[in-house]
Amino acid sequence: MIYKAGGSYYGEFTTQRFDTGNATDADSLPTATATTNGADDGSFTLTCAKIDTGRYKITGTIPVGYSIGDRVQVSVAATVNSVAGKNVVDSFSIDSEFVSDLNDPSAADIKTAMEAGGSSLASILQDTGTTLPAAITALNDPTAADIVTALFAKTGITAGGTASFQDVVKKLLAAATWNFELDGTDLKLYDDDNATLLATIPLQAAGPRG
Repeated sequence: MIYKAGGSYYGEFTTQRFDTGNATDADSLPTATATTNGADDGSFTLTCAKIDTGRYKITGTIPVGYSIGDRVQVSVAATVNSVAGKNVVDSFSIDSEFVSDLNDPSAADIKTAMEAGGSSLASILQDTGTTLPAAITALNDPTAADIVTALFAKTGITAGGTASFQDVVKKLLAAATWNFELDGTDLKLYDDDNATLLATIPLQAAGPRG
Protein backbone atom coordinates (compact mmCIF):
# COMPACT_ATOMS: atom_id res chain seq x y z
CA MET A 1 0.00 0.00 0.00
CA ILE A 2 1.15 3.55 -0.74
CA TYR A 3 0.26 6.74 1.13
CA LYS A 4 1.27 10.38 0.75
CA ALA A 5 2.73 12.50 3.53
CA GLY A 6 -0.07 14.61 5.04
CA GLY A 7 -2.74 12.22 3.75
CA SER A 8 -5.44 10.42 5.71
CA TYR A 9 -4.83 6.91 7.01
CA TYR A 10 -7.49 4.22 7.44
CA GLY A 11 -7.15 0.59 8.54
CA GLU A 12 -9.12 -2.23 10.18
CA PHE A 13 -8.46 -5.15 12.51
CA THR A 14 -10.41 -7.81 14.40
CA THR A 15 -10.30 -9.28 17.90
CA GLN A 16 -11.31 -12.75 19.12
CA ARG A 17 -11.12 -14.96 22.18
CA PHE A 18 -7.88 -16.89 22.48
CA ASP A 19 -9.60 -20.09 23.67
CA THR A 20 -12.52 -20.26 21.20
CA GLY A 21 -11.49 -18.03 18.29
CA ASN A 22 -14.92 -16.39 18.37
CA ALA A 23 -15.14 -12.69 17.40
CA THR A 24 -15.19 -10.86 20.73
CA ASP A 25 -14.88 -7.24 21.77
CA ALA A 26 -11.71 -6.23 23.59
CA ASP A 27 -12.02 -5.70 27.33
CA SER A 28 -11.18 -2.04 26.67
CA LEU A 29 -10.61 0.02 23.54
CA PRO A 30 -7.45 -1.24 21.78
CA THR A 31 -4.55 1.10 21.01
CA ALA A 32 -2.57 1.45 17.76
CA THR A 33 1.06 2.48 17.32
CA ALA A 34 2.90 3.60 14.19
CA THR A 35 6.49 2.50 13.68
CA THR A 36 8.39 4.48 11.03
CA ASN A 37 11.65 3.14 9.60
CA GLY A 38 12.02 0.84 12.61
CA ALA A 39 11.22 3.34 15.38
CA ASP A 40 7.91 4.03 17.16
CA ASP A 41 6.60 7.46 16.13
CA GLY A 42 4.40 9.29 18.60
CA SER A 43 3.84 12.13 16.12
CA PHE A 44 1.69 9.79 14.00
CA THR A 45 -1.44 9.74 16.16
CA LEU A 46 -3.75 6.80 15.53
CA THR A 47 -7.27 6.37 16.94
CA CYS A 48 -9.17 3.09 17.29
CA ALA A 49 -12.98 2.88 17.16
CA LYS A 50 -15.39 -0.08 17.26
CA ILE A 51 -17.30 -0.93 14.06
CA ASP A 52 -19.14 -4.03 15.28
CA THR A 53 -18.48 -7.04 17.53
CA GLY A 54 -14.77 -7.84 17.48
CA ARG A 55 -14.12 -5.43 14.59
CA TYR A 56 -12.36 -2.05 14.82
CA LYS A 57 -11.09 0.71 12.56
CA ILE A 58 -7.94 2.81 12.83
CA THR A 59 -7.81 6.40 11.59
CA GLY A 60 -5.17 9.11 11.59
CA THR A 61 -3.27 11.70 9.55
CA ILE A 62 0.17 10.85 8.21
CA PRO A 63 2.70 13.49 9.33
CA VAL A 64 3.64 15.98 6.61
CA GLY A 65 7.30 15.52 7.54
CA TYR A 66 7.41 11.97 6.19
CA SER A 67 9.64 11.47 3.15
CA ILE A 68 9.33 9.44 -0.02
CA GLY A 69 10.46 5.89 0.69
CA ASP A 70 9.68 5.93 4.44
CA ARG A 71 8.34 2.56 5.61
CA VAL A 72 5.54 2.45 8.20
CA GLN A 73 4.11 -0.45 10.21
CA VAL A 74 0.96 -0.21 12.32
CA SER A 75 0.58 -2.49 15.36
CA VAL A 76 -2.36 -2.94 17.70
CA ALA A 77 -2.42 -3.87 21.41
CA ALA A 78 -5.67 -5.36 22.74
CA THR A 79 -6.82 -7.38 25.76
CA VAL A 80 -9.61 -9.90 25.09
CA ASN A 81 -11.12 -12.02 27.91
CA SER A 82 -8.26 -10.91 30.15
CA VAL A 83 -5.63 -12.11 27.62
CA ALA A 84 -3.33 -9.32 26.35
CA GLY A 85 -2.03 -9.53 22.80
CA LYS A 86 -0.30 -7.48 20.11
CA ASN A 87 -0.20 -7.80 16.35
CA VAL A 88 1.10 -5.87 13.31
CA VAL A 89 -2.01 -5.14 11.25
CA ASP A 90 -0.69 -2.97 8.41
CA SER A 91 2.45 -1.94 6.52
CA PHE A 92 2.88 0.75 3.86
CA SER A 93 5.35 3.14 2.27
CA ILE A 94 5.34 6.85 1.52
CA ASP A 95 5.38 8.15 -2.05
CA SER A 96 4.66 11.44 -3.81
CA GLU A 97 2.05 10.08 -6.22
CA PHE A 98 -0.61 7.41 -6.39
CA VAL A 99 -0.85 5.26 -9.49
CA SER A 100 -4.12 7.04 -10.30
CA ASP A 101 -2.22 10.36 -10.35
CA LEU A 102 -0.02 9.20 -13.21
CA ASN A 103 -0.97 9.88 -16.83
CA ASP A 104 0.15 7.76 -19.78
CA PRO A 105 1.78 10.02 -22.40
CA SER A 106 0.15 10.16 -25.81
CA ALA A 107 2.04 9.58 -29.06
CA ALA A 108 1.96 13.34 -29.63
CA ASP A 109 3.47 13.95 -26.16
CA ILE A 110 6.31 11.50 -26.89
CA LYS A 111 6.96 13.11 -30.30
CA THR A 112 7.04 16.60 -28.76
CA ALA A 113 9.42 15.48 -25.99
CA MET A 114 11.77 13.75 -28.42
CA GLU A 115 11.94 16.72 -30.75
CA ALA A 116 12.40 19.09 -27.81
CA GLY A 117 15.48 17.04 -26.92
CA GLY A 118 17.04 17.89 -30.26
CA SER A 119 16.01 14.83 -32.24
CA SER A 120 13.71 14.49 -35.22
CA LEU A 121 11.16 11.72 -35.04
CA ALA A 122 11.02 11.54 -38.81
CA SER A 123 14.79 11.00 -38.98
CA ILE A 124 14.65 8.33 -36.31
CA LEU A 125 11.93 6.46 -38.16
CA GLN A 126 13.91 6.68 -41.37
CA ASP A 127 17.11 5.44 -39.67
CA THR A 128 15.32 2.47 -38.10
CA GLY A 129 13.54 1.54 -41.32
CA THR A 130 10.12 2.04 -39.77
CA THR A 131 9.07 4.04 -42.82
CA LEU A 132 10.29 3.18 -46.30
CA PRO A 133 9.68 4.75 -49.71
CA ALA A 134 7.04 2.93 -51.73
CA ALA A 135 9.61 2.05 -54.39
CA ILE A 136 11.64 0.11 -51.80
CA THR A 137 8.77 -1.64 -50.10
CA ALA A 138 7.49 -2.81 -53.50
CA LEU A 139 10.71 -4.66 -54.34
CA ASN A 140 10.68 -8.46 -54.52
CA ASP A 141 13.59 -10.84 -53.90
CA PRO A 142 15.00 -12.03 -57.26
CA THR A 143 14.70 -15.70 -58.16
CA ALA A 144 17.64 -17.82 -59.32
CA ALA A 145 16.30 -17.51 -62.88
CA ASP A 146 16.27 -13.71 -62.55
CA ILE A 147 19.90 -13.74 -61.41
CA VAL A 148 21.00 -16.03 -64.24
CA THR A 149 19.21 -13.88 -66.83
CA ALA A 150 20.87 -10.75 -65.45
CA LEU A 151 24.31 -12.38 -65.52
CA PHE A 152 23.92 -13.51 -69.13
CA ALA A 153 22.81 -10.00 -70.05
CA LYS A 154 25.93 -8.57 -68.43
CA THR A 155 28.23 -10.81 -70.48
CA GLY A 156 26.50 -10.14 -73.78
CA ILE A 157 26.04 -13.89 -74.33
CA THR A 158 22.61 -15.19 -75.25
CA ALA A 159 21.37 -17.99 -73.01
CA GLY A 160 20.88 -21.16 -75.00
CA GLY A 161 23.35 -20.05 -77.68
CA THR A 162 26.57 -21.71 -78.77
CA ALA A 163 28.87 -20.25 -76.12
CA SER A 164 30.52 -22.81 -73.87
CA PHE A 165 30.00 -22.90 -70.13
CA GLN A 166 33.64 -21.85 -69.68
CA ASP A 167 33.11 -18.83 -71.97
CA VAL A 168 30.17 -17.71 -69.88
CA VAL A 169 32.14 -18.02 -66.64
CA LYS A 170 35.14 -16.15 -68.08
CA LYS A 171 33.00 -13.27 -69.29
CA LEU A 172 31.16 -13.13 -65.99
CA LEU A 173 34.44 -12.91 -64.14
CA ALA A 174 35.73 -10.21 -66.48
CA ALA A 175 32.57 -8.09 -66.27
CA ALA A 176 31.61 -8.67 -62.65
CA THR A 177 31.42 -6.05 -59.95
CA TRP A 178 30.93 -8.94 -57.52
CA ASN A 179 33.28 -11.86 -57.02
CA PHE A 180 32.46 -15.28 -58.45
CA GLU A 181 33.62 -18.78 -57.74
CA LEU A 182 32.94 -21.90 -59.79
CA ASP A 183 32.32 -24.78 -57.40
CA GLY A 184 31.62 -27.89 -59.45
CA THR A 185 28.45 -27.05 -61.33
CA ASP A 186 27.48 -24.26 -58.94
CA LEU A 187 28.28 -20.59 -59.53
CA LYS A 188 28.75 -18.83 -56.19
CA LEU A 189 28.44 -15.05 -55.90
CA TYR A 190 30.39 -13.30 -53.13
CA ASP A 191 30.41 -9.73 -51.93
CA ASP A 192 33.49 -7.54 -52.40
CA ASP A 193 34.94 -8.93 -49.16
CA ASN A 194 35.21 -12.40 -50.80
CA ALA A 195 33.64 -13.84 -47.66
CA THR A 196 29.94 -12.99 -47.75
CA LEU A 197 28.08 -15.50 -49.94
CA LEU A 198 25.34 -13.67 -51.80
CA ALA A 199 23.89 -16.49 -53.89
CA THR A 200 24.56 -19.99 -55.22
CA ILE A 201 23.37 -20.59 -58.81
CA PRO A 202 23.16 -24.19 -60.04
CA LEU A 203 24.51 -24.40 -63.62
CA GLN A 204 24.87 -27.33 -65.97
CA ALA A 205 28.53 -27.70 -67.02
CA ALA A 206 27.91 -28.64 -70.62
CA GLY A 207 29.60 -28.06 -73.92
CA PRO A 208 28.27 -25.85 -76.73
CA ARG A 209 24.52 -25.81 -77.00
CA GLY A 210 22.66 -25.83 -80.32
